[in-house]
Amino acid sequence: MDALRMVKELNKQPPFPIAGLLLIAPAPDFTKELIEPRLTEADKEQLKTKGYFEEKSPYFETNIWQKETLEDGEKNNLVLTPNFDPNCPVHIIYGLKDDAVPMKLIDKLVSVLPKERVVKTIINDGDHQLSRPEDIEVILRSLDNLINTNEKML
Repeated sequence: MDALRMVKELNKQPPFPIAGLLLIAPAPDFTKELIEPRLTEADKEQLKTKGYFEEKSPYFETNIWQKETLEDGEKNNLVLTPNFDPNCPVHIIYGLKDDAVPMKLIDKLVSVLPKERVVKTIINDGDHQLSRPEDIEVILRSLDNLINTNEKML
């Protein structure tokens, strides 16, 4: 379960004080938004016969996508819905050179969140991993801002 889905569930059982979300290259509803649209006929056949399919990945030797993962995604693709409110500040950090999560998915996420609580930071030369020292510095600064914002509210 991703962080946004978890927050949605936790908000059903108030009071649960979520101080803020720091999302790094988020891919909400990724099975529906990123995996299913690129399934080939061969992938679909492997899902039926083997229960999984494999694909090459720049981050792992091989990604193995199980049928259960996609089925679970169908049941839980609930984040990118109108007026999704996590009831806390949200800071999204995204690298423009991200080859795993397209910018349009980030924009789609921002469009369903309350505008007054969302900060989006773009790292022009950042990739999906955002693991360089300068990326980590941006992440830590954003985390510090979230913490300081919440301390002022208490």
